[in-house]
Amino acid sequence: MRSEKLLLVLAGGLLLAGCSDNNDSSVSVTEPATEAATTTAAEVSAEDYKLSADKNGATMLVNGKSAGSMKFDTPLGESEQVLFADVNFDGYEDIFVCLDCFRADCWVYDHEAEKFVSAGENLPIAFAFDKNRGCSVTCETDSSENAVTVVQISDSNEGSTVFRWQEDKLVPISMSISYYTFDDGPFVYNYEFDDELRKVLTERQLLNGRTGELKKSEKDIEYFRVTDSSVEYMKGTELLQSIEVSGLPEMCGKILSGEYQASYTINNGCPAPVPESLLFSEYDFDFDGHSDLAIYTDTSRDGSGLNVLYYRYDTASGSYTPWEELNRFSGYQLFTIEDTKEITYFDYSSSENGESDQYILVWSDGSLKLTQRRHRIKKKGMYELYEYDAQGNESYVKDVSLPTGSY
Repeated sequence: MRSEKLLLVLAGGLLLAGCSDNNDSSVSVTEPATEAATTTAAEVSAEDYKLSADKNGATMLVNGKSAGSMKFDTPLGESEQVLFADVNFDGYEDIFVCLDCFRADCWVYDHEAEKFVSAGENLPIAFAFDKNRGCSVTCETDSSENAVTVVQISDSNEGSTVFRWQEDKLVPISMSISYYTFDDGPFVYNYEFDDELRKVLTERQLLNGRTGELKKSEKDIEYFRVTDSSVEYMKGTELLQSIEVSGLPEMCGKILSGEYQASYTINNGCPAPVPESLLFSEYDFDFDGHSDLAIYTDTSRDGSGLNVLYYRYDTASGSYTPWEELNRFSGYQLFTIEDTKEITYFDYSSSENGESDQYILVWSDGSLKLTQRRHRIKKKGMYELYEYDAQGNESYVKDVSLPTGSY
């Protein structure tokens, strides 16, 4: 058995399973005409071949002379990474590019034809490059299993994606993602890929943060999976409901191109895996004990942010239905205040002046009623409190100082 670990050679990024396969950030290549090496295959061995790459492309060298090259149609960004690894186990290094969008592309080197051949586009990898924290990436190969494992590590996440070389392509087999939390140890999400190469959550684990021992294991659990046009409500391998959502492909496109970096936590305190954490969140908006669903699409009503589609969990049917009452606020992200059974949202339309508004709502006879507005003034470290009567009339109440560091 041969096992190798190869480090990244160009600084860089990472994947998204379940979103649109039409990824504009996918790296395609153009092969320029190159002068062939004068030495013959009989005169050299695989050890004489040396692969080099930069943001523009890659070249295979034999004793310092070109034996095939490729050029990326678009130069790689500073957070996109190139790995060298023999992914097809023929003795020659190949190219694995981690894109800044939860995806990767791969090319193998054909030493007989002296050219690079695509071995997979938009391949899934565990998470995207974090521009604030950075990320290291390595590629491990195991010839006994024809397996290639891409390992990603940042200060808050670890992920590994296992591929298998079969039928001249890299095929994703499994994925594991660890999320670190302050209150508990790391949560580990273990996935397998089905016949359509979609992720299936097989197990969620909670580990002891100090010893690494297993504290809790959950299998056959309910979760959501994102496709290019729907959010799928799953339990293990079973599809319980498919929620068709317009605008989802555009949102996926923003995520894939690295334009949208927000992150959310699902209602039970577990960090949600990507890309799911970027496309929806779960809150118990009606406080009935079951999480409801907020799905983020491309544009908001004023064109400055997201459009949020809200779905209520219907306990009678065991499915999610569009929520007319909450969708009145589709231009805003609603949050719950569990202790007081209130719902709140923020309006940052005046944020350029360091001011914003927080609105507080409560349920009354099946409808949301506005009870308070808190006009926050950052430079004064306070907010103006306003209240609403039964007819919706607003009246000023008082100024309230904000605790240090709460703004």
